[in-house]
Amino acid sequence: MAKPEKSPIEGSDRRHLTEEERVVGNRTCRLLTMFISDSAERDPDLSPDNKGSVQEAVQLCNKSSECDAALWEEEVLLALRFHGDRLNEDPNLNSLIAKVCVQHTKESFMKVCERIFVDPNCNWGRVVAVFYFAYRLIKKAVCTTMDEHEGIDLIRHIMSWAMDCLYQYVIRWIVQKGGWAKIKECIETSGAYAVSLSAAVILTLMFAWWKRQ
Repeated sequence: MAKPEKSPIEGSDRRHLTEEERVVGNRTCRLLTMFISDSAERDPDLSPDNKGSVQEAVQLCNKSSECDAALWEEEVLLALRFHGDRLNEDPNLNSLIAKVCVQHTKESFMKVCERIFVDPNCNWGRVVAVFYFAYRLIKKAVCTTMDEHEGIDLIRHIMSWAMDCLYQYVIRWIVQKGGWAKIKECIETSGAYAVSLSAAVILTLMFAWWKRQ
């Protein structure tokens, strides 16, 4: 029997996951690295050096043996990109993000996530919010950190914190929903606007709480 694939991004203790949760967790790690890589590559505000730092950190984090994205991953990435682009167009959210810094700790990150998920009724808007929250902190990190190696380390830390949050609050819910393919349905139905709106509201709270840490 093949050994379970190790999660690409190291984090908290995950020994008590079911096999299905491990599979979804590994896919979530890969999707997070794909989303961050794609967002950075398409971000007009990042310099070539900034983009290079993000891509280097993503490559260090993504230890998966799979080199090419599967069709379902590409479809899910398009769904995440769709919602991310809509969030980029929110002037109030962008104004709030411009006022926050990234020099906080994992404890601060998890406190923000804990407040978001205190209500156990998860939805795709909250999942998208965690992905986008991680990317915007990473963008802040590469744009404000002078030392390249320090910036890369901070990016890896933020990605690890995001995965810890997703494992703690989201992975089991995604399994119960039937897997990541379900989010694709959100951009093919009238639910797309609701997901983006929910994510925007959640992110406004996340960055407001982060600012107070």
